[in-house]
Amino acid sequence: MKIAIISDIHDSWGNLQEALNIISDQKCDRLFVAGDLISPPGLRIIKEAQIQTELILGNNEGALVVFTRLADSIDSINFHEYTFEEEVSGKQIFMHHLPRPVELAAKSGEFDVCIHGHTHFFRNESFDDALLLNPGSLIGNKEPAGFVILDLDSLEVERLDLAKQ
Repeated sequence: MKIAIISDIHDSWGNLQEALNIISDQKCDRLFVAGDLISPPGLRIIKEAQIQTELILGNNEGALVVFTRLADSIDSINFHEYTFEEEVSGKQIFMHHLPRPVELAAKSGEFDVCIHGHTHFFRNESFDDALLLNPGSLIGNKEPAGFVILDLDSLEVERLDLAKQ
């Protein structure tokens, strides 16, 4: 199973659409959004992509009441508020926007894959027995805008920079 992981979109709707086009071309099975989508228009763009999505909040979501109501109303989006913990394709996955809770989850030994955003920097490292990932940002303010595709069977990580696609 291939999953796409994005974070820190910060209303960069063009970059979000470009990433979703690539994700579709790559035939990813699911999309994980590690926070800071920011506002409701991003939810509509994801809805149009018709990909099963796991979505958490970051630390900058605006129009929170409208955002959460809309997220809850879209069948293809599973809205988890601040934390995602679930088995996917035989792997235990933990996702939170901030790095510290994710690092603690990785140290716990309970998870195979731990995902965070927030820093806007790509991160791919082994942390005890867990794979710790930050896809970087789609806004591209600290490094090139990009995201991650993760093969859950092999745990192979591919970072895709939008500028190179």
